[in-house]
Amino acid sequence: MLTLMIGSFVMGIPEKILLLIAFPASLFLTNGRRTIVGDLSWLMANERHVASFTKNYHPGLNLQRSYNANKIFEKSVSRFGAYPGLANVCMDVTGIQWAHSEQYRQFNANQYDAVIHAVASVLKQKRLPSEFLYILDDDMFLILSFRLPRETVTGLTDETKMALSEIMVGDYKPQFQWGHTLITEDNAEKYQTLPDALKHIRREMETDLVTEYMKKEIEHD
Repeated sequence: MLTLMIGSFVMGIPEKILLLIAFPASLFLTNGRRTIVGDLSWLMANERHVASFTKNYHPGLNLQRSYNANKIFEKSVSRFGAYPGLANVCMDVTGIQWAHSEQYRQFNANQYDAVIHAVASVLKQKRLPSEFLYILDDDMFLILSFRLPRETVTGLTDETKMALSEIMVGDYKPQFQWGHTLITEDNAEKYQTLPDALKHIRREMETDLVTEYMKKEIEHD
């Protein structure tokens, strides 16, 4: 009865063969398109993850970078004076910069990486587990130390300087500039952000470099 109402549809042999070929092919293309779109989505998500990771961590050194250093610094300073029962709150901020590193990097990329890795290794070996180690976006090494006695800070600094002075890459011996500031409840208002502290540290580094240069001049005389 249904055939009488709508009529019968007669398909020739070539058309049947074409239909048999086209149907699986369309399924394959549809599934392939879904697979490609899925793969592209995964790649885009993975790129975002890698970008986020490299923003927060140096992948070769396994040290945190500027983003996390700024967060920890600001969070720490905001606690100064917030707890009346907590006395002698202080934070030592120490910066270590390889002098003339940018010029060296332009012509000796592999050796540059070797020096950076050597510095990171020294800091991991010589500094306390309670200290926070960072390598900032300009490759300055930063150490945040909380509530350490003055003699402990002095001893750690001397020991770290000695270890860094022994670094040699081939026949090249890098020089390092040091800068430091002590943040307490009395001066915390001056250092509300990490860049505030870094300004002071960089000024000390410039003075440190001039002092070292003058010492060498005197020794040569």
